[in-house]
Amino acid sequence: MFYQCSNISILNLSNFVTKNSENFSHMFEFCTSLTYLNISNFYANKVENLNSMLAYCSNMEYLILGNFIVNNYLKNTNHSNI
Repeated sequence: MFYQCSNISILNLSNFVTKNSENFSHMFEFCTSLTYLNISNFYANKVENLNSMLAYCSNMEYLILGNFIVNNYLKNTNHSNI
């Protein structure tokens, strides 16, 4: 969704509706200018893939997770890709 958005520094996605999402892989990968990300209300209970979701976000200072729900993913993975 935001893959390689290198010009974005602040994202507040706390109001995004994600309850039917199944794949968050590479969502913010290579967002190299991203310093603040709020995904506090992401509901990811149906998500099966979080691989590299935040890979190469090298300037991240504030990552707000809050109520980020990933119950299904945690039940169905070996946790090596988190």
